[in-house]
Amino acid sequence: MRIARLLPAVSAAALFAAALTAPALAQSASPAAASGSGDVIETLKAQGQFTTFLKLADAAGETDMLKNSQAVTIFAPTDQAFAALPPGTVDNWLKPENKAALEHVVLYHTINAKVASSQLLDHKGPVPTGATAPVVLDGGGGKIKADDANVTKADVPASNGAIFVVDKVLQPKG
Repeated sequence: MRIARLLPAVSAAALFAAALTAPALAQSASPAAASGSGDVIETLKAQGQFTTFLKLADAAGETDMLKNSQAVTIFAPTDQAFAALPPGTVDNWLKPENKAALEHVVLYHTINAKVASSQLLDHKGPVPTGATAPVVLDGGGGKIKADDANVTKADVPASNGAIFVVDKVLQPKG
């Protein structure tokens, strides 16, 4: 069921990528982005600043799916980004009765395709997430944003995708 929800994102990511110019696509295969040694979960663990996101992914039952995805991009909020949420937000998501909402939040941070920053620069548009709700990716002005979050580090390589570090927790509308 969860993988089925991620599949529409492949088509949307392909459409978003198709809108890009040929030079942008040629630049997307950077050696650094292709050399990740661990999967996205292992890479996040090794970074040490994503413990809250990893805890939420595990509580939502999404860790194995993310580890086993063939190509995934995660817009990963740091622990500091989670700390900036209103008090009690994370604890509320962790309540058993809120598991569906938690799953939605975690999947909203994922795209079922490997995305490179070079594909985003000078482009803006909605891309469906694993939660099916679209995230607006904006690469205008030489910076990348996901909704209203700034990407502070792009193209962190993983064996099954890429990670974009964001300074805010993305929250789907509605």
